Amino acid sequence: MASFAKSTGSGKSILPKGIDLHNITNDLFIAIEHSLRILSWQENLPSDECPPAWMWPLDWEIDEWFKKLKIERDNKYGRSSSSSYNDEGDSLFDENVYFERLKTEGSLFE
Repeated sequence: MASFAKSTGSGKSILPKGIDLHNITNDLFIAIEHSLRILSWQENLPSDECPPAWMWPLDWEIDEWFKKLKIERDNKYGRSSSSSYNDEGDSLFDENVYFERLKTEGSLFE
């Protein structure tokens, strides 16, 4: 049902009769959010990277799954563990040679 609601763009189809988005219960909101997260995994990850169904309700298992997946991807694509990641650990950033050159010349930062 969440898939249908997502594809049509209207969340009204998954809400119980008499309930709208302004008076939705917290439990229902969390269940809808979680189902949309699972749909996102299924739509955006290769089948071998999607967490198994038994794991979906267990947040700590999902966290471990994606940590292991990150390590596997790093190994596969030759990234070292010394690469810089932001605080959430979800995106790689490299030092920019051009920025470093401008910074050392001092033209932008004085």
